[in-house]
Amino acid sequence: MTMLSRPGLFLGLLALVTALSLPMWDALSAYYMVVVIWVVNGGLGLLGQVARLPVTLAQDGVYPGLAGAVALFLVTPQRSVSWKLKWIGTLLAVMFLAHAAILLAQVVHAVSGAEAASSMPLRLVGTWGTSVIVIWMWFAAVRRKCDRG
Repeated sequence: MTMLSRPGLFLGLLALVTALSLPMWDALSAYYMVVVIWVVNGGLGLLGQVARLPVTLAQDGVYPGLAGAVALFLVTPQRSVSWKLKWIGTLLAVMFLAHAAILLAQVVHAVSGAEAASSMPLRLVGTWGTSVIVIWMWFAAVRRKCDRG
C-alpha cells in the first residue's frame, strides 16, 4: 500500500514538510524577489515602459506557496531522489517565470491607467494560476513511468 493510497498520511506529511521549510523560504524570499524584480524591470525596459519597480519591494514579496510546491514533490512516494530534484528544479524555473510574467503584467496594467475592475482576471491568475501550474506539473510528473527509483 503506497502513501498515495492513504491520503491522510500523505497530506499530513506534506503539511509537516511545508511547515518545517517555511522559515527557510521566508529567509530566501527577499533574494528570490530581487531576481524577479530585476527580470520584470528588464521586461519593462524591453516593452519601452519608463516605470521601474524598486528593489525595496523585495521585502514585501513573499511566495510561501513555493514551500508547499517543493514539499509536494519532496514527499511524493516511490520516486527517486534524482526524479525529485529534476522536477523541483523544473518547478522552480516554471514558477519563477510565472511570477515574473504575472508581476510584469500587473505593472504594465497599472501603468496603462486601466480601471481597477479590469484587473480582476489578472488578479485571479496571480492568485490561482500558480497553484494550478503546480498541481498540473505534479500530476504530469507522477504519471510519468520512468525513473521511479
